[in-house]
Amino acid sequence: MSALTNPFLIMDQALQQYNIAQHLLKVTFPLIKDPKLLIGINQNIFSSMNLVTDSILLSERQLGVIPVYSKTFPGKFNTFQLKSVKRNKIPIKITKLVQELYELLEEHKKSPIEFKRGKQYIICDNKYKMNILSPKIIKRNLELANEFISLGEKIINNNNKIKKKQ
Repeated sequence: MSALTNPFLIMDQALQQYNIAQHLLKVTFPLIKDPKLLIGINQNIFSSMNLVTDSILLSERQLGVIPVYSKTFPGKFNTFQLKSVKRNKIPIKITKLVQELYELLEEHKKSPIEFKRGKQYIICDNKYKMNILSPKIIKRNLELANEFISLGEKIINNNNKIKKKQ
């Protein structure tokens, strides 16, 4: 079974991305003290949460409880919100964070101006609306990502037990 068809291997990748983000925040950031690193940490957190989403969707697809879904993030996330969130009792704060991280990273790609202010990294959109990244915000994001990983592991383990009974 390849990594793309095994929810457990995808979950392992999610955990690796989470561990990278945690290391960057707790070890690298205090040494380097460059707020620009915060955008990279957020990228790893998003990757981790996106992989948890992939893992849950794949395990549910293998059970036959969800239809074929898009491989693009917006399409996949829409399926996740419509078909998986309620059934698996995934807290809204987690799905909201995944969406916010995606939007922030997309905004970062298009941003006309970004700058550092103390320990914060500021991203401005075309209308100069500011998004602020700080170690405190990133720490909260990591905590929610960890909660999502734990929940994702429970979901795919439960789905695997159901699949074996079929």
